[in-house]
Amino acid sequence: PFADYLEEHQARRPPDHLVVEWFAGERDQSKTYKNNRPHLGFRWNIFSHLGTKSTLGSRTKRMPGCFEMLTTPVVFPVEAFLK
Repeated sequence: PFADYLEEHQARRPPDHLVVEWFAGERDQSKTYKNNRPHLGFRWNIFSHLGTKSTLGSRTKRMPGCFEMLTTPVVFPVEAFLK
């Protein structure tokens, strides 16, 4: 279902945005599939970013380092650890 969602909506938004839209249940189609299940994630970044700039136009001046907390504006508010 997720691969189909990506293919169906790829012209509308970049894949990074569609991933968030899918697991957050932001649209009727993804909300129906999510069926009130919670989204769980890891609080800290575990990847080393290879590039120096975001292709999505992030306002941050640098990419997060390993084990840096993932909060806004690095990630969307719906997926950020705000507590």
